[in-house]
Amino acid sequence: MPFAGRFVLLDKDQADADPKKAQSSQNLAQQKGITIIWQDPCFEAVLLRHLPNCSTRRPATGQIAEAELKKEWTDYNKGMPSASLEKRIDKAALARVATEEPALGALLSFLKLI
Repeated sequence: MPFAGRFVLLDKDQADADPKKAQSSQNLAQQKGITIIWQDPCFEAVLLRHLPNCSTRRPATGQIAEAELKKEWTDYNKGMPSASLEKRIDKAALARVATEEPALGALLSFLKLI
């Protein structure tokens, strides 16, 4: 059975560091029918925007994003299991981030999570 949709989340800071590789990734994704959702600048920044009173925060770098996230979520650790993320990221958090991240919001709607 074919997939209803194909998505991948990629960090924008990594794309900015290697534009040629980013363009190659975009070309491949387009060929394969995959929608890229750019996390600006990185996963930790988007994760931060899920949290109450943080939805509009836009840290400039991944390092700043991780530091800001750890201030708001003191027991956050990079690479923590999804079960740990679930404890903090609920439907309200998904709705919050969807207002600031339209592409991610479209994915969450597609998945019927919001």
